[in-house]
Amino acid sequence: MGTREPWQSTNQTDAHGAQFSGRGSSRRVREFRVPPDTFNTLQTGEAVIHTSEGLQAQRATITPLTLPAGVPQRINPNGPRHTLEVSVWPEQALPNTASEVPARRRRVRGRLWRN
Repeated sequence: MGTREPWQSTNQTDAHGAQFSGRGSSRRVREFRVPPDTFNTLQTGEAVIHTSEGLQAQRATITPLTLPAGVPQRINPNGPRHTLEVSVWPEQALPNTASEVPARRRRVRGRLWRN
């Protein structure tokens, strides 16, 4: 979400903080648009939504979408195949869960290891 740069002011006080002396300073500071702890506390199905309209970022609950199983139908099954249409084979599809993600392989001192 990035940061913003507001002006931060300090005010000098007199009489043990009971009143302002009229002196102080201002400087530009950087602060997060959304505190990092907000992202750390997100639960499954939650997101932080921010628009470019300058509104405050909001925490939202996302409704899960279940897609129907199977192969989608072509718009014109009897017509010619468009050059942008591609066939997707099951082995090329992304895994559905983390347990289906294949182990990553890396080389350590010339030997092949699996994580």
